[in-house]
Amino acid sequence: MQATGIVIVAATLDASSERIVNYLNDRGLAINVLFFQVFDHGESQLLSRAWLIDPGDVQVQAASTGRRGEKEPWNGEF
Repeated sequence: MQATGIVIVAATLDASSERIVNYLNDRGLAINVLFFQVFDHGESQLLSRAWLIDPGDVQVQAASTGRRGEKEPWNGEF
């Protein structure tokens, strides 16, 4: 059985929502926030992304909490 995760995509996140995400992650729910920003550079646009919590840490936390010793298989992503 493969665990699924939750990714919230946002430009910003208020402090209350950040606390909720961290609380759920600490209890083994694979949840994270991905922030996107767009920057203009001359005639081009650049897209920046940043995670609230390191994705590797989220997987480790979810695999080690509340799953009766089972570990989630590595999906090959860094």
